[in-house]
Amino acid sequence: MIRTKRIYEPREESDGVRILIMRLWPRGIRKTHIDEWNRDVAPSRELVFAFKRHGLAWEDYVPRYWSEIAPSAVAALRARARGTTLTLL
Repeated sequence: MIRTKRIYEPREESDGVRILIMRLWPRGIRKTHIDEWNRDVAPSRELVFAFKRHGLAWEDYVPRYWSEIAPSAVAALRARARGTTLTLL
């Protein structure tokens, strides 16, 4: 199972493996707050800034995001999720 959660939400037992999927480390978060840091499925810094600061529409964000990430990285997460719960932060 794959779940999503904000990085600032507290850990719960049902989270399973907590994986940070951001290219930049979030402020105020200790490394003990996550189990892994996976930059391979994270959007580029430029894409995040276009969305957050320059008003890129969600409809335009989604295809650009999928064009940036490697299909093999997504496949690896899906395969892992068959055996355990992954929470993407």
